[in-house]
Amino acid sequence: MIIKRLRIENLRSHEKSEIEFNKGITVFTGRTGSGKSSILMAIEYALFGSESGILNSMIMRRRSNSTLIILEFEHMGKNYKVVRGLRRSGSSIQVDVNNLKILENDRPINILARSTDLNEKIIQILNYPKDVKPRDLFEITSYTRQDEIRKIIEMKPQERQVYIDRTLQLSKYQRTWENMRDVIRKFENMAELKAVRIENYDSLLKKIAEREAEKDEKEKEIEIKKLEYEKAVNDYRLCHEELIKLKEKVEEIIENKQRYDALNGKLVRIRDDIKNNERNILLLGDKISKINAEKDKIEIKEKLEELQHKRGELSSKRDFLLEEREKIKREVSRIMEIEEGECPLCKQKVTKEHIKNLEKEYKQRMDEIKEKLDEVDEEVKLILKKIELAEKLQEFERELNKYNSLLNEKKEVVNELIKEENEIKKELEKLGGEIKDYELVKRAIDEKSKIERESHIFVVRLESEIKHLEQEIASLNEEIAELKKEVFEIEKNRKEYEKLKNLIDVLVKLREDIRNIREIVRNKFLEDLRREFQQKFEEIRRYDREYIVDIKSDYEPVAYTSEGEEVPIQNLSGGEKTSVALAYRLALSNLAAQISGVMQSEILILDEPTIGFDREDIRALPEALRNIKTIPQIIIVTHEEELKNAADYKYEVKKEGGVSRIVEVT
Repeated sequence: MIIKRLRIENLRSHEKSEIEFNKGITVFTGRTGSGKSSILMAIEYALFGSESGILNSMIMRRRSNSTLIILEFEHMGKNYKVVRGLRRSGSSIQVDVNNLKILENDRPINILARSTDLNEKIIQILNYPKDVKPRDLFEITSYTRQDEIRKIIEMKPQERQVYIDRTLQLSKYQRTWENMRDVIRKFENMAELKAVRIENYDSLLKKIAEREAEKDEKEKEIEIKKLEYEKAVNDYRLCHEELIKLKEKVEEIIENKQRYDALNGKLVRIRDDIKNNERNILLLGDKISKINAEKDKIEIKEKLEELQHKRGELSSKRDFLLEEREKIKREVSRIMEIEEGECPLCKQKVTKEHIKNLEKEYKQRMDEIKEKLDEVDEEVKLILKKIELAEKLQEFERELNKYNSLLNEKKEVVNELIKEENEIKKELEKLGGEIKDYELVKRAIDEKSKIERESHIFVVRLESEIKHLEQEIASLNEEIAELKKEVFEIEKNRKEYEKLKNLIDVLVKLREDIRNIREIVRNKFLEDLRREFQQKFEEIRRYDREYIVDIKSDYEPVAYTSEGEEVPIQNLSGGEKTSVALAYRLALSNLAAQISGVMQSEILILDEPTIGFDREDIRALPEALRNIKTIPQIIIVTHEEELKNAADYKYEVKKEGGVSRIVEVT
């Protein structure tokens, strides 16, 4: 459990205080009576309510009508928020059910509005055992009250042994041993009442034995008959199964015959298909040959695309010549319309002679254009004839591709049909062999049917004999039951008496074992405590190898030099004594958690840990605390300024005008 936040309102001298907690060491300092211990009181009350031993009247602020405590903590990867409130009702202070709840990851947990239900839920979350007071377990594993660090190692041996035995729950063995005396006495009284006179018990048992012997003979006989019956039933079943298989075989042969006929029909169709496709192949071959012959007759070197491109060029050239001819005609028409003035072409004065020269010039140009047009038309005719031949050649190529593709498809079809024909031939050959077994299987069915009938008659006879024997055994069982009724009461008392005697013997031995086991368990606890103590001391004094620590059989801690010389704890320096006391307390805390089956504590709360320490002890405590790495969160309440040196987070609690105030110290 890691505490994350505490909010308190109207609790003792605190009107309204809120503190954020982090992992590491948090130290609260302040003068006596400033309100430091109220913080720890609020934490313990939030967790355990009235079961913490804190009375409602002890925590409500004077002249206040309500108190509120909100504690947030993290446990096993989940965040929890506990809310507890108090309200004043007349002269009494009661739990405020409207401020009584618990949330898991900000979602309310469904509980009844009662302190006991909230307490049970928190105990369940912390996995505390039900047979241990939660406050005691919390204080053993996590909360060290004033003067407890040094008190354990300074106790007298007998006082320390009683304290630790009670902490580790060893005292329960002594209480169990004492309580068992009354239990044994109670069973002894019950045994005396059961020790009544037992008459005719032996003679009745003898008669029952005779009838049971007779019954055993009948049961042996019936077992033999049942074995015969099981064998006969099995033989009948096997015969019946074989008969079914033979009948199934006949059905299978009939089905195979039908399939044989169907396959023969399919084979005929396939052969017809092969012939048809082969004829088609020959026809396609003829067509391809004829097309190739026609194709070979066409002699042309240019491709269709080249010829079409050339035709386009000639068409463009012809269009250009026609346009040129029309242009000349328009110019002549314009000139002829002019009677006088300036020629629009040469800018000369228009005369008859000039017009005559122009007409002659235009006629010459028109003749040249006509000659060129005739040449182009001849070329176009030649190109068109070549295009016609190229297109015909292209058509032949398409037909050849088409017929070649069809030819290949027909050949593939023929190959597939031949393959299927071969597979059908194989299957027909296999089916033909199976069909030949028809008459043989029919004769086998007749023989098996006869054996089945005989086997069934034998099974029925055995059933009748077994039934008769079972009736005889039932009659013997009834007689034996009547005899047993006569001895029932005697036997009942006799058995109960024997059970009680055996139980008393066991309890007497168990009581003696409990006396002895206490020492065995105690030695085991001592061994575990010694190991934990040594580990914690090495953790706290990790750079100091001057001493090795151990625990004696009476739980007294002791130190040894590296040479093996024993050094009493009281002779150690202040820092060493502080480390021993702290390691001893942490070891005891871990062992108590293991015994109770709870998770090793993640938090250590120290309330005025320096009480009883001298100045040297106090100066050594910060370093010892900082060397503790297995506990992620330590909370300390102290009036000693030196402990601030151990802190990751420092707070000072001040009281002004009767109101406590928490101030973070930087």
